[in-house]
Amino acid sequence: MHAFRTTRSRVAAVILGSTVLLAALAPVGVHAGEPPACEIRNLTTPAGVLSDLATAVGAADAGDTLQVRGTCAVPAPVLLDEPLTIVGKKTAALGAPTLTTTTTGHRILDIGLSGSSKTVTIRTLLLTGSSTSVRAGAINVISGALVLRDVRIDDVEATGGVASGGAIYLDGGTSLVMAGTTSIRNARAAWGGGVYVEGTARLTMRDRASIAYSHATFGGGAIAGLDGAPGSIITLRDDASLHHNSTDGYGAAMNTGGTIVLRDRATIRDNDGTSATGNLDAYGSAVEIWSYDTTVTRLTLRDDAAIRGNDALAGGGGLVIWTACGDNVPIVKGARGRVTGNAPANVVRLTSDTNC
Repeated sequence: MHAFRTTRSRVAAVILGSTVLLAALAPVGVHAGEPPACEIRNLTTPAGVLSDLATAVGAADAGDTLQVRGTCAVPAPVLLDEPLTIVGKKTAALGAPTLTTTTTGHRILDIGLSGSSKTVTIRTLLLTGSSTSVRAGAINVISGALVLRDVRIDDVEATGGVASGGAIYLDGGTSLVMAGTTSIRNARAAWGGGVYVEGTARLTMRDRASIAYSHATFGGGAIAGLDGAPGSIITLRDDASLHHNSTDGYGAAMNTGGTIVLRDRATIRDNDGTSATGNLDAYGSAVEIWSYDTTVTRLTLRDDAAIRGNDALAGGGGLVIWTACGDNVPIVKGARGRVTGNAPANVVRLTSDTNC
């Protein structure tokens, strides 16, 4: 009888200990299973704590810095039409600073600045869980410039049949800089699993920024611009990378008609296009360039930059260049630039003109 009471007491103690442990793991002030609260402060002109991002943005002046703590969920895309800085701050009470949506079916942010020289900067934030059936799973850059530093965008998508930009869509004339440890992971779209670059938009990735584990149904597992974006410029430098992306169509990592610059140890590696259907000459190469203007250099590869270790269904596992009848698209392969170790081949030049 005494032994039974002792055992029962020990079991109760173990259960109580587990409860205490679970409570200790939850952020202070947050009940287990509940999302952390949202706190937004204007660090430039302090005016108390807000819990709604749209309200905080509407009350801010151009040039202000907003600090986000906890998880802030938006019921509709928040428009940023003035130059602002949004910075996340991790706290023991509220956890990692996060922007997400209250429901599926819409993105998190729209960037619409009056003037290409105006910039929105976002730092040390996680954007996750959003989706749209049209374009831009997380951020739609309509006008102006966007700088992301040490930002994570994870598990977002543009789900429509021809939706573009699983994480970010860049309209013509806009620009995006991904810097620091900024990364896009697990993003999905029909075109441009990570980023879609339209018209004359510019995308620069640097300082170890990366797009990885993202997928496009038709083309550009990480980045797409298609042959309708001849004025776009995509630059990877300073250890930036596109890796472990995939497509069922053109360009497991990148598919563009614009200009590509890879330099300073940038890499496009370990991308997989072997699931490409082969229809419409979709070979699934890591990079597919579409160019019918032989006066423009479409690819610069230099300073230990590399396209390596990629796999495709057919053609050049590393690089496929589509041109008009027999035209030779200029490529600058500078010091120590490499296209190597790709299967089934490194570089293939093709024509899509049936009249040749």
